[in-house]
Amino acid sequence: MTSTAIQAVWQYVLVRHPLRPVRRWRPYQAVCGYGARLSVAHVLDYIGGNLDTFTVARIASTAAVGQYSRAYYLVFQPLGNYLSSALTNVVFATLSRIQDDLTRLRRAYLSLMSLGALIVFPLCVGMAVAATQLVAVVLGPQWGPA
Repeated sequence: MTSTAIQAVWQYVLVRHPLRPVRRWRPYQAVCGYGARLSVAHVLDYIGGNLDTFTVARIASTAAVGQYSRAYYLVFQPLGNYLSSALTNVVFATLSRIQDDLTRLRRAYLSLMSLGALIVFPLCVGMAVAATQLVAVVLGPQWGPA
């Protein structure tokens, strides 16, 4: 909280903007519309990302759900958190620079998706083929059912 307060004061000193909120809806409309769509997308993404665990939990034992969650974590932690986070930071900045040129943006986006599929799909196939050995090495022999 201290860091945020210091930043707020520092930014106010630099910019000196009015402190009274604007009472018209129009300045907030674009931001709130985008924020609402983004919030809905995040909720749907959360549900989609956890639907498999909810399903397994309904039909399997607690131990099986635990092993399933560890196996899922083993596969998607490196891809989901590290790789996609790093790529998102770089790609978002890069694509935002060409956002006004829709043809170029479309080509760049499709190239990125194709390259991603070219890298991720063989990686996932390799992990599926070597799943037993991968689980034994990373998690240990007690996680064989995962």
